[in-house]
Amino acid sequence: LDPEGEDHVLATVGYNIREGVNRVPGANSLVKVGLDKTGLPDDCVLVRVEAYSVNYADVTIRWGLYESAIRYVGYPIVPGFDFAGTVEMAGPSSRVSP
Repeated sequence: LDPEGEDHVLATVGYNIREGVNRVPGANSLVKVGLDKTGLPDDCVLVRVEAYSVNYADVTIRWGLYESAIRYVGYPIVPGFDFAGTVEMAGPSSRVSP
């Protein structure tokens, strides 16, 4: 992590995370995560993304054609199902080690 002297980093959060996050006003998919893991839900991880792809599901979400995303999430949606990277932080219930 390279927070540039800050006590937190900005991270994107999945659409299924509804509670336990400190969302940035006006940017619903961004959250503040403290370097001491405050703001990181117990069952989540913070990943430094090193590679990603845009798959067909991402495209259909942007087209408004992904029915379950419309029904269960609503808009706006931040697509991004495929990525690879390094786990920087892990909540105690996540079953992942950084």
